[in-house]
Amino acid sequence: MAKGTKLNSRKEEALGEEFWEVWKDHTFRFCFNCTQCSAEIVIRTDPQYSHLAVEGGASKFCSHFIPWLPPRVEEKEKLVPYTDPNWQEKREEVLVNRIQQIIDKRIQKRKIEEAGDAMKSLDSKREI
Repeated sequence: MAKGTKLNSRKEEALGEEFWEVWKDHTFRFCFNCTQCSAEIVIRTDPQYSHLAVEGGASKFCSHFIPWLPPRVEEKEKLVPYTDPNWQEKREEVLVNRIQQIIDKRIQKRKIEEAGDAMKSLDSKREI
């Protein structure tokens, strides 16, 4: 399914699953059907990393696009929060690279548009 696809879903509380005592009441499960094969897909909010975790019916495809996320902790280590001293630097580096890519694309697009405008002006001069 593409990003931004609107779905009818069912929201349930994920009972019996606790991520520290603070997030006990903030874990929800969303159930919906695939738009192509109508199979049921179940995802759960993951307050430990502030995103969603797939429970069944699908596989997570875009987790490698978030390089500053720390690796998943084991069941025994759930009560100890993971801290990476360099995660902010990694995140800033990724953001700077993305901003530079956007700037480069805009510059390239502007050059193409300017070249197109120059060709249009030459064509209009030829017609006169």
